[in-house]
Amino acid sequence: MLPPLLYVAAAWVVGLLVAHHWLAPLGVEPAVLWCLCLLPLSAILLWREDRSARLGCFCALALLAAGLRYQAEMPRTDDPDQIASYAGTSAAVVEGVVAAYPDRRDKTASLVVDVKCIEVDGERRPASGQLLVWVAPYPAYDYGDRLRLEGDILPPAPVEDFDYRAHLARKDIHCLCLLYTSPSPRDS
Repeated sequence: MLPPLLYVAAAWVVGLLVAHHWLAPLGVEPAVLWCLCLLPLSAILLWREDRSARLGCFCALALLAAGLRYQAEMPRTDDPDQIASYAGTSAAVVEGVVAAYPDRRDKTASLVVDVKCIEVDGERRPASGQLLVWVAPYPAYDYGDRLRLEGDILPPAPVEDFDYRAHLARKDIHCLCLLYTSPSPRDS
């Protein structure tokens, strides 16, 4: 027989996969998962003496906990402080800091910007989260530069045979910025 920890670890991985492919797209609320966690917990108490039943309950608990962990890392689009809630917004002004070393290519450079605030329709609000921006390779922007971006905030578009949105989400990037003009550096 395999070690019990291996079964629990496998249940955790399955829980992450289930959360990614089914729970997140269906919009299952974390409160539902918390309530479902009560079932294996109470079963553990009921079948204290049955080792295989306890192991199954721990696996079920690991599966549910992985789903909760996955959902905790997803951006809240209903939270006005998250940049992801502004996906689909036109003519926004975003201020932020370059949060990673730029990926420079021949004709473009991509920047990951850690958002500090956003201005929409003349109203300035604090915001957080990261967005991906493509800029011309020159002038060169570096890690730590403060920028002011003017453009459209967009969700990642699907690319055929590749889940680009999930790829960026693993890097904690949930929006793109289509610029109107070159970013301007900020002093403060």
